[in-house]
This record gives sequence, structure tokens and C-alpha cells, in this order.
Amino acid sequence: MYTTSKFMKQLLKSNKIYNKVIKDVRKDLSELSFFDKIEIQEENLKENFKKNFFSIFMLSLIEFLEAEKEDIVKYGKCLFSLRGIITCTDNIIDNESKGVIFLNGIKEKTTENTLLTLLLQKNLEKIIFELDVENTGISNKVLESIYLIHYVWREMMNLKIYQLYYII
Repeated sequence: MYTTSKFMKQLLKSNKIYNKVIKDVRKDLSELSFFDKIEIQEENLKENFKKNFFSIFMLSLIEFLEAEKEDIVKYGKCLFSLRGIITCTDNIIDNESKGVIFLNGIKEKTTENTLLTLLLQKNLEKIIFELDVENTGISNKVLESIYLIHYVWREMMNLKIYQLYYII
């Protein structure tokens, strides 16, 4: 049985892994000519738990499943990219600029978010290729999952709009 103390220790350990993920993502992107324009926010422990709890929790679950250490970081990079892609898509819809990765110097938010999505997708494909040594077609499964997330989110938004206008 997991005690609160063990759970907290695991989350702290996963936070360190998350910080390694951020460093590795930064390293992966450093080959780009416009790398100096890419900003990836790094937070202290408290802010990480506030803003990135889902990613930290997922890393702890992946580690709990006894994945290899280097694979845990790769899975973390996948999570980072997926969250970024989903956030950028939401930003395009809402004309916002939120998240943990930004492309400075581009004032038009749709352009910034589109470029970030392409950049994150490129990085995601590279990592998936490294993880998919048995060629299971995981890339298609990831795209299908993103589509499903979008579909469920849209349905939730439609329900929220319905409740707002017809129930109240």
C-alpha cells in the first residue's frame, strides 16, 4: 500500500525527472536556427506542482510501471509535446498565448501557435520513432488519441454551452 509519505517522495522524484525532460526538450530544440527565440518556462517545485501536476503524476505512473529510466524521460518528452500541441490548438481557437513553451518575436498568436505545433509535432515524431522499436504504429495511435481528446473536449464545450443557454 502506498502511504502519503511514499507518494510525496515519488512525486518529488518525478518532479526531478520532469525537470530533466525540460532540459532534454531544450537540447533537442537547440539545433534549430531560431532556438534563441524559443522560451520554455522552468518553474520552482511549488509552481511545477501547480502548473504541471498532470505531467508529474503521469511520470510517476510510468516509473511505477517499471519503465527504463531513459524511456521514462522519452515518455515525458512525449507528454510535454502532446500537452504543448493541445495547448497550442486551444490557443489558436481562443486567440491566446498560454502554456510552457513560447516562440518570442512573433506577435500574431495564430502564427506563433501554429509554428510551435509543427515544432512539437516534429519532436514528438522523433521520440516516438525512438520508442517504437517494434514498429507497432504508435504514431497513428497518438494522432488518433489527439483527435479523440479534441472530440471529447468539443462535446464537453457543446454541453457547457447547452447548459449555459438552455438550462439556466
